[in-house]
Formats: sequence, C-alpha cells, structure tokens
Amino acid sequence: LKASRRTGPCYAGPAPRARSMQHFLIHVSPAGAVLCITLLAAVAPTPEAVRNFKLSNFGHLRRSAASVDPPLIWQDKKETTQVCGQPNKVNSSSDKWERCPDSCPIYAEVKPSELHCQFECVPLTVEACKARNPKAPIPDKKLGLCRSCMIDGCAKCANDGTDTCLECNRGFARLGSRRCENKALIIWIIAFGILGFITVVVILWIVNLANRPVVNESGLNHGLALRSRAKLTMPVDADQSAPATPGMPQSNVIPTIVMPEPRQRGLWPLDTNLLNTRVAGPGLMLQFNLQFWLIIWATGVAIAWAITASFFPDLFILGTRRAETPRQNCILVAWGYEKQHGLMWVKVVFTLALYVVSFVLCILFSIRQLRIFQLEDAEETTHKDFSAVISGLPQIDGHERIEEELATAVERATSVGVVGVSVCWDYSEQEATFMSLIEHELCDREGIPSLKPDAIPEGSARRGIFHRMFQRVEKTFLSPTTQKVLSKGKKTMRHHRLAKHSINPVHLTPRRDLSRETTGIPSGAASPSPVVEVNVEEMLWKLKTCNQAFVVFNSEEDRDAAIRQVSNEGFSFRDCKLKLDESDCEPNTVIWKNCTNETSFEKGTRVAKGLGVILLALAAWVCVFYLPYAHYAMSFNYAYGQEPGGIESFTFSMLVVAGNAAMYLICSEVADYVGFQNVDSREVCYMLLYNFACVFNVVLDIAVTYLVAYEMMVGQNMRTYHGVHLKNVDTFIDRVETYAMQREMGKSLWRYSWPSTFLLPFLIEPIITIYIPYKLMSWVVRSNSKYRSYHAERFLTSTPMDLSRYADVLLNVILAVLILFFPGGYTLGMFATLAVSHIFIYGYDHWRVLRSIPSCEFANMNVDWWAQWLLSVPCGLLLSGGVYKWAVDTGSKGWGFGLVFVVSAVFVAHVVIHTSLLLWFVPLFGRKEKPPSNMSYKQCGRRIACSWFSANPVYCLRSNYIYHHEPPCDFCVAGKEHLLRVNEDIGLHFDDAPIEAENYDETAVDVRSVLRTLSTRFSQSSAAQTPAAASDGEAKNM
Repeated sequence: LKASRRTGPCYAGPAPRARSMQHFLIHVSPAGAVLCITLLAAVAPTPEAVRNFKLSNFGHLRRSAASVDPPLIWQDKKETTQVCGQPNKVNSSSDKWERCPDSCPIYAEVKPSELHCQFECVPLTVEACKARNPKAPIPDKKLGLCRSCMIDGCAKCANDGTDTCLECNRGFARLGSRRCENKALIIWIIAFGILGFITVVVILWIVNLANRPVVNESGLNHGLALRSRAKLTMPVDADQSAPATPGMPQSNVIPTIVMPEPRQRGLWPLDTNLLNTRVAGPGLMLQFNLQFWLIIWATGVAIAWAITASFFPDLFILGTRRAETPRQNCILVAWGYEKQHGLMWVKVVFTLALYVVSFVLCILFSIRQLRIFQLEDAEETTHKDFSAVISGLPQIDGHERIEEELATAVERATSVGVVGVSVCWDYSEQEATFMSLIEHELCDREGIPSLKPDAIPEGSARRGIFHRMFQRVEKTFLSPTTQKVLSKGKKTMRHHRLAKHSINPVHLTPRRDLSRETTGIPSGAASPSPVVEVNVEEMLWKLKTCNQAFVVFNSEEDRDAAIRQVSNEGFSFRDCKLKLDESDCEPNTVIWKNCTNETSFEKGTRVAKGLGVILLALAAWVCVFYLPYAHYAMSFNYAYGQEPGGIESFTFSMLVVAGNAAMYLICSEVADYVGFQNVDSREVCYMLLYNFACVFNVVLDIAVTYLVAYEMMVGQNMRTYHGVHLKNVDTFIDRVETYAMQREMGKSLWRYSWPSTFLLPFLIEPIITIYIPYKLMSWVVRSNSKYRSYHAERFLTSTPMDLSRYADVLLNVILAVLILFFPGGYTLGMFATLAVSHIFIYGYDHWRVLRSIPSCEFANMNVDWWAQWLLSVPCGLLLSGGVYKWAVDTGSKGWGFGLVFVVSAVFVAHVVIHTSLLLWFVPLFGRKEKPPSNMSYKQCGRRIACSWFSANPVYCLRSNYIYHHEPPCDFCVAGKEHLLRVNEDIGLHFDDAPIEAENYDETAVDVRSVLRTLSTRFSQSSAAQTPAAASDGEAKNM
C-alpha cells in the first residue's frame, strides 16, 4: 500500500484502517498472517486494499525493521517547514519524519534538563551540537540528530564529538576508547564452550550409534511389536471375544506357549472424534472439549477486537510504533498518551463486555462438561461399575487368606454374592523385586528368554578413548533422570528400575518354579550377570495390608444393593467397622505401589517438601539464569532505537522454553513423591503444581520485564506526557501508567508469549519426546545383544499420556488476557496467534493419542473440575483489567497503591463467586442418577482386559504362590493382554489373541503423493477449469 504521507504521526494515508492493519501484520509472524488477513477481509471498509496486499511482500516489509514508515525519511527532498536556529516544541500533531533544511540537516534537543521536547535544526558540527546540549555532542547525519556516544556499558562519554568512553558502568571493563566489555563475559564463553563440547560429543555418539552393526534384530522387533500392541485400541466386543487358545497352559509352571495367529483388533481411526468418543476414559475426552472450546473463544475474541478496531483504526497500532530519536519519542509519547486516553472508554467497554461473556460461557461450559461426563458414565459400563471400595481395614499379615475372609464378611453383611476381593498391600520396598519377577514370567511365557548366555555387548574388547566416551554418553542417556526429562516427567518408577537393570542386569528367579533351564541358560553355563534367587512366598507373608480393598460384585445392581445395606453403620470385621462406598476409579488407574500405611502427618510433610522444592527450583532458575540475562538486558544501550539482536532474542526464547520444560520435570517428580493412590489424583496435583509454578514464573518474568523496561526508558531519557523525567516518577502505579512503560511492557509480553510460550514448546515436544527417543532407543537396542525381552520392551515404549495439557493451555490463556492491561496494538495478534497455536496443539494431541501413547485410562472428571476452577483466573484478570482501565480513565492520580488493592480485591471477589457457582450452582444442572446397567461382570470381563485382579501385582503373585490357583491370575500389561488366562472361578474372563503389530519399516503417509495431489488441485483451481473438468481431474488424482 502506497499512500502519500501527510503531517501527523497517526495519519496513515487515504486508507488508514487497512494501513493500520498492514502495520500490525508486519509485526506478527507469517503463521498468523493468513488468519489476520481473513479477519481484515471481513471487517475492513477498504477490501480493495486487502486484495492488493501481497504476501510476497510480507517478508520484505518485516525485514525492513520498523513498521510501514520508511527509514531515513529526512534524506527525502520533500519541502520542510523547519527553520534553522529556531527551536520548535513538538506535540502529537508533529510529523516525526520531517527533516531539517540542507543548511542545518540535524536536530538538536534544546536544554533537555530545563525544557520539554524542544528541538532545533543546527549545522552538522560538533560546536553546534554542544551549544544546545553538551551531553549530545556528536553530529550524526545518518540518524539526523545530535547524539551522545553509543557504547554498551558506558557510564561517561567524552565531550569531543566522538564515540569515546571515559568510564564504564560497574561490572564492565574498558577496552580501548570505544568498548566496554562485560566482566562476566568469560563465564558465558566458558559455559557456551562446555555446552558446545557436550553437543559435539552427543552428535558423534549419535553418528556412531546409527552406524553400529545390527546384532539384535530379534530384540528390536520384539520391542517395536510391543510398542505397537500397547497403543490405544478399540475395545473387544463381548460377543466376539477370541476363542480359547489351543495349548494354553493350565498349570503353575511357566512353559513356552504357542500363540494363535494374530488378529487386528484395530487402532482407532485417525478421523475419530475425540470430543465425543471415549478412547482413554472420559477424563481425556473432557480435556479435548476444553481445548476445542478455548480455540473457539480465542478466535471469537480476535474477531470481536478486529471489528471493534475497524471503527477505531488507531487501536491496531497503539503501542507498536517505533521511535529511533528523542524527537520521535516525544511525538509518539504525546500521540500515544492522547490516543490511549481518548480511546480508553473503548478498551473499558470491550474488556468488561468480554468479561461478562467469558464468565457466562465458563459457567455454561462447566455445566456442559458435567453433563458430558455423566452421560458417558451412564452409557459406558466398565470395571468401576461393579466394584466398591472398603476402607478402614486393619493391618493384617500376608500369610493369612485375607481376600477370602473379606469376601465372606461382605457376603454375610450384605446378603449379596461377591466375585472376589483385591486388597491393597504395602509393598513399596519390594516393588522392584515383584515387578521384575512378573516381567520375567511374562517374557518366558511368550517364549522370549530374558537373557542369552552370549549377551555381551558387541565390540566390548575395544577400549579406546572414543569407545569409553560413547559408553559414558550412552549410560547417561539410558539413566532414569535423562529418560524422565525426555518424557516430560512421565516415566514411572517401573521404567526407572528397568533402565537401571538394562545397564547392570539383575535376574530374579522364584525358588519354587523357575530353574536355570527355564530362563534359557543351560546348566553349567557361565551367567553373564548374577542370578538372584528369592523366596517369593516368604516375601508375600511379610507384607501388611493397607486400609483399603476393592470388592467386586456380579452386577452393578448387586453393588448398589450392598452399599445401601451397610451405608449407615458399615459392617464388622475383626472388631473393626469397615465402610463400603462406590469406587470412582478404574483398576488400571490405581497406583498400587503407593498404597502404604503412612500417616496423614507423613503425607502432609511430603506435600510441604514438594512445594519447597518447587520454590527453590524457581529461585535457582531466577538467580542462575534470569537475573544474568536481565543484567545484560539492562546494560544494553537502547538509545536511538537500538535493540538487542537475534542471538539475544533467541536466548530469551530458549530461557522461556527451558524454564517451562524444567517445571514439567520438577512438578512431575513432586507429584510422584507425594504418593497419590490413583492416576487422577496425581494428575490433579501435577496440573495444579505446574500451573502454579508457571504462573509464578510468569509473575517473575513480568517483574524482570518491568525493571528492564524502566531502566531502558530511563536510559533513553524518557519523559511523561507532562514533561516529567521518568526517573523522577516516584510510585509504581504512576510509572506503569506512563505511555512509554505501557508500550514497552506490552511489547515484552507479546515477545514472551509469541512464539516462546504459545508455539515453540509444542513444536519441539514431538521431536524431543517421541521421535528422538524412538530413533535412539531403536539404535541402542539393535546394536546391543544384551537388551532383549523386557529391556527392549521398556526402552522402546512410548511416552505415557498425562493431563498436563490443561495447565499448558490455561497458562496461554492467562498470558493472552494480560495483554488487555496494555495498549491495544498487540491484542489482535495475541488472540489470533493463541487460536492458531491451539489449533496446532489440538491436532498434535489428536495424533499423539491415536497413534503414539500407550494404553491408559482417566476415569473421573477431577482434573477437569480443577481446570474449570482455574478458568476463574483469566476471568478475574479480565474484570481486574476492566476496573484498572476504568480507574485510569476516570483519574487515579492520587490512588497510589490503593489502586493495586482495589484491582486485587476485585480479582479475589470474582474467584470466590466463580468457585461458589462451581460448587453449588453447576451441579443443579447435572443429569439424574443413571439406572444400573444390565451387563454382568462376566460380560465386562470379556470385553475389558484390565480387571481389579489382574491390575494388582500382589494379588497376581498371591494367586500363584499363596492360593495356588489353576491357572493363576496373570498381571495385565498393555500390549500383552493375550497372555491373560481365563479362570472363571476367581473372576478372570478375558481371552484374546495377540494384536497384529504395525510394520515400522513402512511409511505411514506417502508424503510425495500427498504433495503432488495438493499441487495438482491448486493448479487446477488456478486455471479456472470447469466444474466437470475439475471434478474429473480430482478423481483422477485421488
């Protein structure tokens, strides 16, 4: 768009609205350009301007650095109104690009310590500059002004008209006359040098790993097959369960079994609608609904702001225009102050209207989420519907047959038949031993020996320095800490234990059943690792029960009848009163190893320690990384429009990304350390802790941003609209209300959000947590013959799913809402990029759930309820922002910190009201209680593999070693459901053939074919073919 310029910095030519929008587009990334142009096409009054705007010019305009205003405009030969030697006071109507006459081509600020924004055109001499302002003696024709020296870290410049520094700031060393070097630079050089060395070593290790010979193809294929079978699959039809497996063992001995032909139970199709399809429990379905709703909300806000700003075009650019000279700063501050206060009523009305609409929508959405969960729970019958939880159980030794005794007690008290009882045991100290034994038994039953006698790493005879270095790198990569970092804190202790065993394998053999022959190691052969024999029965006898157990009934109606029978006083058992309540979790969501006999005080201590660790981590992050960056940022010379370069911006983005990634790991560790007994409670804690940590981190970031912006504005000798030096403004509120600070903090928040927080972490996530671990682990397993059976399985397992996405999207919403506290130039970009980013996040999560994660279940809506509660934070910020802008518009000069108190009180009041509505109002609109299902437990057991018995590892071992069931209860592992054996006497009904594994050598998508098809379609549409011809061409391409 080319339009003639006229005087006045806010005039944008004959098409001001389109020109303002174009100015905005140049400041956003290309990712949001398409959406922004679409919005403009819908609301702008000059559509021909939109049609003439070409995306091919977008990159050029963006690289030109400074909005649509041309650089070095004073070199233009346009006539000027300036007179040499005549001081002029600039205001909001002055032309910031007006040049001086050729005889006096530069501006000099006249007595800046006494006068406000008065400039005079002077000759291009040192004497002329010094006569007007002794602190700016350097005539600069390129910038068109008299300036001071431009040396980073300089405290005192020479007065001879050259870029010479006489004295550097504290923390800087003077090198020559034109340079001040940061004394901490050597630390950064050493740190980056170490980081570079580590990077080179890792790259060399990866190259070495990729070129190692393949010596363990069977182990690789076995691990990849389990990775494929462990993914989320469609459930088995109860009427079409697999036939009984021929040759299935019915004894306690563990021989190699002959597997039936695999069949394709089926992965969920990629076009599965996760908004209304239960693939991993209702909890995951609710998360996708929240993500989808936030995309609609962000898009609606962006469109609403675009429509509003189309009537007030200055809102598109308010706070985004740059200034390179003191004269331009004066003009922009005056223009920005007047425009901001003149349009403040628009901002107040928009913010308060957005608050009302968002608040109402949040409550309506909460009602919808509740009804979705209740409907899904009523329509889907799972193991949860047949179980009740017994609480108040005393500690009982493991040598007693407590399961049978409890079942008899429940039947006697309720007069209802019981399928069985699964007791929670305190086995945290023996968890590694028990799970290792179970893993070995499953691998041996599959006919895959857990270790071969020649399981010695290939090439172990080579002991060169590079070989030892690569071994060290590989050991570090396989360590539990590294694996947890790569999985965003989602690897469980089970994975940690197996990772340790993969480096130093320890084989656990039950004394009763397994001999050296059953493990595939001949008698007399030298074992490559020690074989530890344990007395499993003795270990089980020493266990103590926890205070909970799960009792399973034949039908949901029997369960409800039993609970009603003992609802008042409970029932007696060994001189204790036990309670019977509905279970709100599924068997595979119980974290059995966390069922311990800890007291409430011990658990509270764990929570306090966890919070302390998070606070210490945040403090360490701020002190070690953020404050050094802030120190550098404040030492930079921002005068005359200078800004840090691309390396500094990249460093800031990486600090934000790394800080959020560190919070993933730390909050996950704390949530695991607390020791919750089910996955949903753990996810609630994780989500709240992560959200708290990230919000706290954002508060610290904003505080640092405020300090950097303040030092920057003071360094540029910025003044308020009324001529007061910013350094002389005393109170925090008065500083924040100045247009210069508003502009700079709004820009900093925009840079912090996009793309550092909105997009970059989610672009990196699939590479770091899915692709890189998959490729590296594949290379590790295929090149090491010792990594077989369960080692290969656990190294190649996918990253488990969690519900941390709630915290991610809520943090993004909070950041987007904060932009309403600042000038409106970045508002459209903030909400447009929020919507675009969340579309990508939704698509990535959709693919990840259907094609990557191992089987999981999120059975209740506890996490979603807390996410609904956290939505009170952005809603409260909207109300606080509206009140703050109203107070500024009506005059809050004498309020001081009273304004902070009012804004905070309004925020707290909203959170209280929002919480009260969630607790008492929303439940009124829930569905009526569902009638009992007609499905029997036997039908449910045939359809869903993981039961209350097969999910409990101690129950499986007791079935084998204490009760001597024939066959015993097998432990259910995702991807190995076909190993479960039927024993209807103890409630085991699931029987299935192995799922057909994916072929990882085949490309899932023919990328070239897809691109060729899209190119052909685009060419056909561009050529304006007839509909029939276009249809034929499309059919041919398909």
